[in-house]
Amino acid sequence: MSVTMPDLHTDVYADDDRVREILAHVDELIAEGRVLEAVDYLQPANRGLRDGRLEVRLVELRHAAVAVSSGQPGRESWPPPSVDLWPDLEGLPEIQPEELTAEILASAIHHHGALIVRGLLDEPGCAEMIREIDDAIAARDINRGDLHLARTAPFYAPFESLPGYRRLEMHVREWVRDGGGTLTFDCPRAAWRLMEAC
Repeated sequence: MSVTMPDLHTDVYADDDRVREILAHVDELIAEGRVLEAVDYLQPANRGLRDGRLEVRLVELRHAAVAVSSGQPGRESWPPPSVDLWPDLEGLPEIQPEELTAEILASAIHHHGALIVRGLLDEPGCAEMIREIDDAIAARDINRGDLHLARTAPFYAPFESLPGYRRLEMHVREWVRDGGGTLTFDCPRAAWRLMEAC
């Protein structure tokens, strides 16, 4: 069975001169050890451009920022332990956007499998997120054959962790794929949209 490339909305690369200028500034910040500032600069810089190169770079920078902000190479085990904040709830917990924290999200996912956050995205934003998730899954399926990454990024670009961090085992990606999903950090365009919402 052959798979054809879906319409992944060809406007994924913006003006080269502007992108080069932005990435040069990001590189300057990184060279000065200002990785967190590079993330803070690049996220809004992409708003007007929506450029695939910037979105892929943001995923890499966010990973590097974790190492800088924590000063530690990474967790010994994953996932970290979390308390069930809804021990008597059957089904999925639901919160408002202003209640969203890392602790609440971790608890919901760890103990209930998901978290409903009504109002996090407005209707147009939700429709765009759905489209970007669909694009990411379609691109991931195409990337499974030995096609060059340039054909699927920024919709799907398998993330590689920095040295000193555990590598993601292929069976994890396969398990998520077999469940009909894809990992957020492997989908730079959808990841950018999600971070904009938060």
